[in-house]
Amino acid sequence: MSKRLGRLSNSAREEWRHPLDRDADRVLYSSAWRRLRGITQVTPMTGGVNGVHDRQIHSLKVAQVGMRAAEFLKHKFGPKERKRIDPRAVYVAGLVHDMGHSPFGHVGEKELQTILSDPNYPWALGDSFEGNAQTFRCLVRNSRRKKSYMGMDLTFEALAASVKYPWGHSDASNIMPSSLKERYMKDGKLSKWGYYENDKEIWEIVRERLGMEPGQVSVNAVLMDIADDITYAVHDIHDYFRSGAVPLHVIGAGLSMEESAGSSEQFQQFDAYAQTALILKHRPTPQEVSKMRLWLNEEIKYPVSPYEDSEDDRIMLHQFESSAVEAASNAISLRDGAPQLPSHVALALEYLKELTWFYVINHPALSASQQGQRRIISSLHLWLCEWGYECLKGDKSKSSRNQRRLPKRFVDLIKRQRRRLQRNDKDGWEYGEIIDDTQNDDETRPMISRAAVDYISELSDAEAASLFRHLGGTHPQVEPAGWLY
Repeated sequence: MSKRLGRLSNSAREEWRHPLDRDADRVLYSSAWRRLRGITQVTPMTGGVNGVHDRQIHSLKVAQVGMRAAEFLKHKFGPKERKRIDPRAVYVAGLVHDMGHSPFGHVGEKELQTILSDPNYPWALGDSFEGNAQTFRCLVRNSRRKKSYMGMDLTFEALAASVKYPWGHSDASNIMPSSLKERYMKDGKLSKWGYYENDKEIWEIVRERLGMEPGQVSVNAVLMDIADDITYAVHDIHDYFRSGAVPLHVIGAGLSMEESAGSSEQFQQFDAYAQTALILKHRPTPQEVSKMRLWLNEEIKYPVSPYEDSEDDRIMLHQFESSAVEAASNAISLRDGAPQLPSHVALALEYLKELTWFYVINHPALSASQQGQRRIISSLHLWLCEWGYECLKGDKSKSSRNQRRLPKRFVDLIKRQRRRLQRNDKDGWEYGEIIDDTQNDDETRPMISRAAVDYISELSDAEAASLFRHLGGTHPQVEPAGWLY
C-alpha cells in the first residue's frame, strides 16, 4: 500500500511505477526543485555549464552518491541488517534535502536565523528559521501539486528520509538522543532542527505511521546525510581548484610527506589552520588524526600540478573526485543497523571541507559580498512583514484593495498559515477551511512573519536581489507584469 499524507489507497495508474519513483518524478517536475538552479552553493554562480556548483547540481550529486551507497550496503550486508535501507528513498531525500534553503545559501539561512531569534525584533519567531525545517515545510505544506494534496504528497518513507533532525526547536531537549546533544546543543542553543511548531503535527503522523520512536532518525536519512558530507567535501573543491583558488596539488604533495615540516610553507599554513579547526569542532584523538592523514594520503589521488584545463588536467581532477567519493562511500558500514563512517574517514571529510573555508569562504572579497547578501535578506523580511501587516490590519474599508497590493503568492502563503489540519474521506489528511484569526494581533504578527519567511525561501538569488531593488525604491523601472515573483 502506498502511504501518503493525502491518501493511503492505491490507484490503478500507480501500480506500474514504484511509489518512491513517483516521488522522485514529482520532485524533479516541481518549481521548488527547479528553483535550486539559482541558489548559491558556496559562491555566486557565474552562469553556463562550466560555472560553479549550484544547489541543484549539488542535490543531484547527493542523491546519486546516497543511492549508490545504499545499494552498496544492501549488497555488502545480509538481509537482516539491510532490510530498512531503501536506495529509492535515499535518492528522493538527496534531491530535496536543500529545498528549504533561502537565497544566498547558508548566508541567507544564518541571517534569517539571527533576526528571527532576536527578542527585540518586532517580527521574531519562537522557532526562528532553519533550512532543514523549511525543507520539510516546503514538502508538506507550501509546494502543492493539487488543492487536495498535502504539499507534494510524498510517501511517508520519502518524508522520513528527508528529515535528518526529527525534533523541533521547542521539544529537542526532550526527544533528541543523548548521543547527539553534544553536537547539536551548545551553550543551551539548538543549532539544527527538522520541523517548525505548526508543522509538528504532520511529522507526528509520518513518524507514527512508520513506527518510529520520538527523536529516531531514519536509516535512509542517515545515509543521505553521509552522502551530503561526501559531496560537500569533494565537489566544491572541484570548482575552486579549477579557478586557481585552492592549490589542491600542493595539499596532496604535503600530505604525501611523512612530516609536514618538510612540506611547502603554503601547505603548512593550511594544515595548521585545518587541524586547529578540527580540534575546536571535533576534539579528535592523536590516533584519529594520524589515521586521518594516512587515509587522505593513501586513498585519494591528487592532481600533481596546477589546473590549466588540459585533457590531462581534467583526467587528474576526475581521478581526485572519483577516488575520494569511492573511498568514502566504501568505508560506510552498519553498526547496530545504523550506517556510519569510521571516525578517521569522517574527520578526513571535515579536513577537505576546510580547504573551501580557508581559501574561499574566508576570503575578504567573498566576505564583502556576503555582507550585502545579509542586508538583502533582513531588509526583505522586514519590508514584507510591515507591508503585509499594513494591508491586512489597516483601514478595513480598504481591506480588499489593500490586499490586492500584496504579491499574490504572499497572500496565498498567509492564508496557508490559517488552515488547520483535518482528516479527509480517503483516510488521509488535508488542510481545512481558512480560520479568520486576524483580529488577534498576537497570532497575526507571527503568521505574517512566517509567511514572509516562506515567500523569501521560494526566491532565487537573482529574484531576491531584484525584489530588494523594487522594495527599496531603487529599481530603474517597474515592469507592467512579472516583476514580483
